[in-house]
Amino acid sequence: MKRKWIYSLLWLAILLAGQSHPVTAQTEDYAIHVRKDFGYGWGGDIQGRFTISLIGDDTQVSLVAFLIDDKVFTEVNEAPFRAQFQTEDYEAGTHELSARVELDDGTTRLTPVIQYRFLDPDVAMKQVRTILLWLGGGTVAVMGVVALVQALIANRQKPQRHDPMVPRKYGPLGGSICPKCGRPFPRHIWGLNLLIGKLDRCENCGKWALVKRATEEELREAEAAERKAWETDLQSAKAEPERSDKLDDTRYLDEI
Repeated sequence: MKRKWIYSLLWLAILLAGQSHPVTAQTEDYAIHVRKDFGYGWGGDIQGRFTISLIGDDTQVSLVAFLIDDKVFTEVNEAPFRAQFQTEDYEAGTHELSARVELDDGTTRLTPVIQYRFLDPDVAMKQVRTILLWLGGGTVAVMGVVALVQALIANRQKPQRHDPMVPRKYGPLGGSICPKCGRPFPRHIWGLNLLIGKLDRCENCGKWALVKRATEEELREAEAAERKAWETDLQSAKAEPERSDKLDDTRYLDEI
């Protein structure tokens, strides 16, 4: 009987000791996520305003303390557990971000540490310019290669002849008016898009030109002009034999 009392007291002491000392542990149950709100972010380099938030089951979370370099910069006691921070509020350089999660049962969890390099605004701007320069140069180079390949393929194709009396269909990309021959043609998916227009090849004359998408009214006007020119050429072709016959008749009259 005495032993039972001793065992009971020891078991109670163990339970009380476990409840009176919260456990602090680094676990994968919780982690943090950093999202850019306004500023610059490339890999581990960030500058501007960001939001740090807790990832994991927050139903048993009573408080989250967000830390930068093991120092609490804010505490959140209700979901969603997130907070904003400005990189300008800290010295430029590498910083460690983490969170201390306090649960309803009194235990505490630490999230894994994430490292970021806070940049000075001037340094961030220089990096942005460098990235844009590389992206712009790479884009121009790719566009140049694509345009060259397209030109080589298109130049081997013969210009297509379209009957002006048949209504034209321009497809989902619409149509353009060739500045070389003045005739309308459908825009091609392989045309090279530039800032001021699209470098495309006219199906009528086979020449390349920088064109814009024409409106429906402009296309119809171009079609009408195309039909009128075709009718004029047709009438001229019909009148040519009559003029030849008259010239032949005058030749015989001269001989008389």
